[in-house]
Amino acid sequence: MAVADYDVSKAAGFPFYPTTQEMTYQIAYADEKVISVCRDLYVSSEGEAHPAVFLLSEQFDAVMGEKLDFTDFFTDADAVRARVVDALLDQRSELAAAVEQGTLTRDAITAAVQVDNFYCTAEGYVFWLQGGALPAMNSPLSAVLTYDAMKDVSADG
Repeated sequence: MAVADYDVSKAAGFPFYPTTQEMTYQIAYADEKVISVCRDLYVSSEGEAHPAVFLLSEQFDAVMGEKLDFTDFFTDADAVRARVVDALLDQRSELAAAVEQGTLTRDAITAAVQVDNFYCTAEGYVFWLQGGALPAMNSPLSAVLTYDAMKDVSADG
């Protein structure tokens, strides 16, 4: 990939800056139904002020091995989004403070939430915002919603 990046940069007349990418992963949750994999992608280029860190996840059917998506877990995206916003404001003091100070709005947080950004843990579902999704938030921010708290919007019921 670096060679292709160099070739494209050179052909376009742009400077080339070496990039480092590193990915780590963990099995965040596994039971007889679901395997949830959480990954961190770290990307840094020479000369950048700070690296980019992305949180990624995939859920799989533990029996068939098929990739699962949001609709395999939840029935109401709007209700889930509202609960994620509430949890982020409750669990992340820096977001609550920014809203209180008027530098961030609840609507901006709501617009930034992508409901398919989640993974499973023993404690519940972890939803996150990618770094850069909100002003001055360079790293992913996450909040946990318990399985009990999500039962009424769960695809399993």
